[in-house]
Amino acid sequence: GCNFNCSHTDISSLEGAPENVRLDFNCSHTDIESLYGAPEEVGGDFDCSHTPISSLEGAPKQVYSLFNCSHTSISSLKGAPEYVVDFNCSYTDISSLEGAPKQVGWKFDCRYCETNFTEDDIRMVTNVEGEILI
Repeated sequence: GCNFNCSHTDISSLEGAPENVRLDFNCSHTDIESLYGAPEEVGGDFDCSHTPISSLEGAPKQVYSLFNCSHTSISSLKGAPEYVVDFNCSYTDISSLEGAPKQVGWKFDCRYCETNFTEDDIRMVTNVEGEILI
């Protein structure tokens, strides 16, 4: 399908979700505890913010716009896509940038994380073409 939106529902699993979504996939503000079952590829934004997930394992491999995992309980970026346009992991428990996307086409937002990263920390791990919010 074009968009998939199950946000603000009481779903607790992504099992059975579409394998590919041409535009946006939004599972924010739900009770999901895992990204397993998420599509492999999302043509627009992937939003799993404001959920109790504690890991990005199972996340899409390809996201062609924004990847938003802010306001979650993740402590690691392992499982994140390798390339995104915008990446938001603000308000999380991450203490390491291991697993961060290799390339961010525009904005990398990691404000209010467990560890306060510097721009140099981020640029050593991720090629960010635009703005870094710390």
